[in-house]
Amino acid sequence: MITKIRISFLLAVALLLPVLCMAQSGAPRTINPSNLLKENSAVNNVVNEFFAKYMEGTQQKSWKPATFIVGNKLLTPAFQTSYAEYMKRVGDNPDIDPIIGAFDIPKAPFLVSSTDIKDSKGTLLLNTKDPAWKSHRITVQIIKVGGEWKINGINSIGSK
Repeated sequence: MITKIRISFLLAVALLLPVLCMAQSGAPRTINPSNLLKENSAVNNVVNEFFAKYMEGTQQKSWKPATFIVGNKLLTPAFQTSYAEYMKRVGDNPDIDPIIGAFDIPKAPFLVSSTDIKDSKGTLLLNTKDPAWKSHRITVQIIKVGGEWKINGINSIGSK
C-alpha cells in the first residue's frame, strides 16, 4: 500500500515538475494566431489603422509621409527616429516607399494576414488582395508600451 502511494506521488511529481518549472521561469506565453483577433484585437487594430491612414495619404498630391510619421501615436518614438535617419540617408526621393517596400502603391489595402505575439512583443505580416501584389508582404514589429500596442518596426526600418 505504501509503495503504491509512493509510486503515485513520484509519478505526480514527475508529471507536474516541468509545468511548475516553466511557470516559475517566466516562459513567454504564445497566443494562438487563430484566436488572436478575439484575444487581442488591439494589435490588429493598431496596424490596420496605421496602414489604412498611410495608404489614404499616398493618394493625396500633397502627401508628405515624414509629416505623417513624426508624432504619430501608433508608432514608437524609436521607430520615428529610425524612419527620420533612414530618410536622411536616402534623401527626399527614395527609390521605394520605405513603409510599403515598393515604388508603386497597390489598389487594395494592406491588412494583417498572420500574427506571432509573445508577451509584449510581436511580428505581423501584411498583404493585400490586389492581384498584382500577390507575393508582396510587409513585416511589422509591434511592442506594448505603457499598456498600448505601438508599431516599432516596418520592413527594414526600426527594431531588429
